Amino acid sequence: TYLGYGFAYDWDIENNIRFRFTYDDGPFGDAGIQRGWKLLEIDDVNVQSITDWTTVFGEDQIGFTQSFLIEDFDGNQTEYQISKDIVTINSVLFSDTLSIGSEKIGYLVFNNFISPARQELDEAFDLFQIANIDRLILDLRYNGGGQVSVASYLANYLIQDDDNGKSLYKFVHNQDQSSNNQTHSLFKQGFLNLDELIILSTDRTASASELILNGLRPLMKVTHIGEGNTYGKPVGTYSWFSIDETEVYSLISFRFLNNENEGDFFDGLEPDFIACDDMSKSFGDTKEGLFAAAVEYIETGIPSSCELISKLEFKTELPQEGQGPALIFNK
Repeated sequence: TYLGYGFAYDWDIENNIRFRFTYDDGPFGDAGIQRGWKLLEIDDVNVQSITDWTTVFGEDQIGFTQSFLIEDFDGNQTEYQISKDIVTINSVLFSDTLSIGSEKIGYLVFNNFISPARQELDEAFDLFQIANIDRLILDLRYNGGGQVSVASYLANYLIQDDDNGKSLYKFVHNQDQSSNNQTHSLFKQGFLNLDELIILSTDRTASASELILNGLRPLMKVTHIGEGNTYGKPVGTYSWFSIDETEVYSLISFRFLNNENEGDFFDGLEPDFIACDDMSKSFGDTKEGLFAAAVEYIETGIPSSCELISKLEFKTELPQEGQGPALIFNK
């Protein structure tokens, strides 16, 4: 949980600000605001005229209220009065199944490797197992990482029966701390035996998300579709509390390798196919760039590419609530 409004947003290729997602149990989610809608004004100020975003969202206190002018998919503009509150993060932003030809496909948008995600993953994979899916599209486009124990929990659902007991990753420390090196073995969960795992990514895909991609590649068929390379964080941290327990120190402590000793991808993991995140569409919309590419790949074997358009230099980086790549292992 955290204190805020419960949304993530960014500039799109047409220089509109759109919501990347909203959390179900947060003020914006409660108001019914959806991914893809445009943010036009904050407290009667046009967002295009804002140059300093550091104080735009006001005080960090429960009940602090602002007005937001927002445009939905149909072009309807509505002014919302929304107050900050405690936001409960849902890690599964979207899950569904679809049929492509004779195959049953699962689609999972997974956004945070945090402890409560285990129950959400159980519910999602119950859906996938009932449908007996053949392939899974795992959407990690905005997933900046989190707890490796949750990454392992997810991987246990993804592997085939034959991979039970094999290594997903190993933590490698420096020479002085080599006694702390450890290997994590997989324990098959559920009864799915996927023919293929398709992972969607952007440069926000980091750390524990990259651990999943790097760790599963030697074990099963993994196809990677993304806007470009992932973030590039093949290292993790241990966390220590200060003596008065008011601060937590998370220091880079180890690198992680897969069972073929592959890692050190500080420039990120390169996708097999290029496709673009389209914030103007909902998750699961077959016209949304990354998801559409995955569907086309399943249908034809080769998805259409897209023209990557960099954000214009003059556009300010937008501050995000509760975001940041992390791979945490409590010491």
